[in-house]
Amino acid sequence: MRTLVVPLFGESPALISDLVLQINPSRIILCHTSTKNESTHLNAEILCYSLRSKYGEMEDISVIPLGCSEFPLALGEAFSSLVINDSKNNPNNEYHTLITHNAPVGYFFGLTMLSILNPIPVSCYMSYNNLDVSRTHPKDFTGDLEQWNGIRQMPLFNQFDRARTWLTGNKGATKVFSYIIGWYNEDRERYKERSWFGTSIIIDYVSRIKNEEIKMSTMSSQIGKIRDMADKLIEQNEGNSREYRITPLGRSVGWIMGLTDQYPEIKI
Repeated sequence: MRTLVVPLFGESPALISDLVLQINPSRIILCHTSTKNESTHLNAEILCYSLRSKYGEMEDISVIPLGCSEFPLALGEAFSSLVINDSKNNPNNEYHTLITHNAPVGYFFGLTMLSILNPIPVSCYMSYNNLDVSRTHPKDFTGDLEQWNGIRQMPLFNQFDRARTWLTGNKGATKVFSYIIGWYNEDRERYKERSWFGTSIIIDYVSRIKNEEIKMSTMSSQIGKIRDMADKLIEQNEGNSREYRITPLGRSVGWIMGLTDQYPEIKI
């Protein structure tokens, strides 16, 4: 069962509908740093009522006041305690957290601690502004005044560990993933431009740098395995199913595993 946790800060309420469509949660928990007696909580209750009216089929939609300061350690402890306490009554829950790019860092600190120290499955989604002309790549900038915001999943430590464990047990996929990392590193503008690649592009890359021939069917099979991982290292192009690109998690895992500058001598 999935629970969407939304720290109320900035534009986060406006992004709830988008993430509900993505992850299809059974529950929503809203939270804020104020107490029950403050106006923030009254506003949060009004928002909670609106969400209940919109998502009447959900099991539960609630709002929890954390009653703490925004100091990172205090907020991190209060937020992680919220998730831990809820999981005691809902042991099979996954917690998907929506954080705005300018939210207090304590929320992310609490998520990070949960992902390192606790077996509770947590994930983080962060908003970004598509209309920020100084921080958006031209390939992603549409100028659309209606669809001005987006949501991107951010990697946490538990996802690093799961991905690394999976790759360790799939040597052929590890080698192919290292070639994908190598292709991006060949021209690091590909990271910045979030370039797409296809099977033939990686085969050509391997042929150039390793003087090695890999069958199209073999490469396609291994890329398919990586694509289907629970923790996405690559994502498929919705407009062209033959194209893929690396995710923030994939780039981080490649760096952590040392695949950015070496290519395992593994038969595939």
